[in-house]
Amino acid sequence: MFFGASSPASYYNAQILVVGAGGGSAGNLLSTNNGVGGAGAGGYNSVSSFPLIIGQSYPVAVGSGGAAGTSGGHPVGSGSNGSNSSFGQIIAIGGAASRITNTVLSTGGSTAGLSGVNTTAEIPPVTVSGQGNLGGGSISNTSSNGSGGGGAGNAVFTGSISGTTLTVTAVTSGAIGIGLVLTGTSVPASTYVSAFGSGSGGTGTYTVAWTTSTSTATVSSTTITGTGIGSQGTTVAGSGQGGCGAYNAISGTGTWYAGGGGGGGGVTAGGSFFGYGGSGGGGNGFSSGYTTPGNGSANTGGGAGGPVYTGVGAVGGTQGGSGIVIVSYAGSQRGTGGTVTSSGGNTIHTFTGSGTFTA
Repeated sequence: MFFGASSPASYYNAQILVVGAGGGSAGNLLSTNNGVGGAGAGGYNSVSSFPLIIGQSYPVAVGSGGAAGTSGGHPVGSGSNGSNSSFGQIIAIGGAASRITNTVLSTGGSTAGLSGVNTTAEIPPVTVSGQGNLGGGSISNTSSNGSGGGGAGNAVFTGSISGTTLTVTAVTSGAIGIGLVLTGTSVPASTYVSAFGSGSGGTGTYTVAWTTSTSTATVSSTTITGTGIGSQGTTVAGSGQGGCGAYNAISGTGTWYAGGGGGGGGVTAGGSFFGYGGSGGGGNGFSSGYTTPGNGSANTGGGAGGPVYTGVGAVGGTQGGSGIVIVSYAGSQRGTGGTVTSSGGNTIHTFTGSGTFTA
């Protein structure tokens, strides 16, 4: 027996990112006048320091994107929820599917935007605490545009708005991306980030927009809170924007994950409007002049975009983006499993499919 000597460490710490798969969107019917809501993003679960026990194996599951709904209407036309992803006991819930009607709704990492088929205003069901945000609610109109699905983003920053330009001078927490819904002193209701300017997550400029009749705003420098909730589809200014996802550089490259799907266009706008997917792989909604598939992006957990009212024929939904699991730790390689890379002095294991990590 040796006294005074330190024993070898039995564990090492790692950062773990687990993102659930995004939900699939419902199909639409020729006979309905609404745009379908975008699907919710997969849950986002980031652990900054997790002790990996040397020699222990950890099962890894990467969720599959929710299936697209057929063009047959509820319940046949409803999309499917995304599957959960996990690293051991660290779980990220799959995103909620959107529905052609809002009578049977799903919870998920983030919830889906509601479709514009309602005679009364409705709000989505609760989401999984801490893993995502709500999709946009519906208005009291049976011909409205679909609302955007929720994403995982949250941010607090200092900024001002002049016209349609948001200028951010300091970021307290989170990151600023497409689909982030803004609240703060004098910030008009339904304000959301619609495009990057000189900023791409931090300080700089961004373009803002509204799903109401608001077209410009003047807001003096103030503290603004941004949330990745899906924007509400209306009969006024287009379909709901998919909620913003979360930004993470665990892979060595800053990447957006878990963005909500955009809503589809409704009859009141002739099907010409659609919501863009949120930063983080959210699929764009469909419009009558926009036929690019609105699938959630693979290995981001992005929610699927909602189909459009066409006035011509039924339209099928789209598929949610698959999930991802990433493990990163300081120094040279110690574990096995996944695709192994290195960046900034860290070893990174990326799982785009299910497998096993051995510490």
